[in-house]
Amino acid sequence: MPVLLVAVAINAIPVSLVVPMLPFLGQRYGASEFEVALLFTLMPLVGIVGNPIWGWLSDNIGRRPALPCTLGGTAVTFIAFAYAESLTILYASRALQGVVHGSMSIALAYVAIVNAGKNRAKSMGQVFGAMGIGLAIGPALGGFLMGAVSYTQLTLQ
Repeated sequence: MPVLLVAVAINAIPVSLVVPMLPFLGQRYGASEFEVALLFTLMPLVGIVGNPIWGWLSDNIGRRPALPCTLGGTAVTFIAFAYAESLTILYASRALQGVVHGSMSIALAYVAIVNAGKNRAKSMGQVFGAMGIGLAIGPALGGFLMGAVSYTQLTLQ
């Protein structure tokens, strides 16, 4: 269970890490307010479709093989996001993030199967707590990284 909780927290960090950056990235590529809002909402919107697919896939191939696939997919899509050079690529990477971000559905399915009776709710609460930790760390880390990058760019000029 501790490995599962760490995986959920690690997978939640990049989801919220980009939040402080999105308005600035939108400005950089000339996005309107609506287009910036779309950058925020695209990942969870596509996740409405992606999460059930990961749940189905983990039912068929197993939780242990499916979870690393979501973690790897998340890593690849966030690397693509980091190197995006247009608003279109930002949108595409955010949409793919929604497709591959299925760790929560897999973690909750695992907890529901492994923990019986009165421990099930406690374990599910721990999974949501781990996600909350990751979601809390992400924006702080993203803001810190933005400050470090801005400082570096200012000192190089």
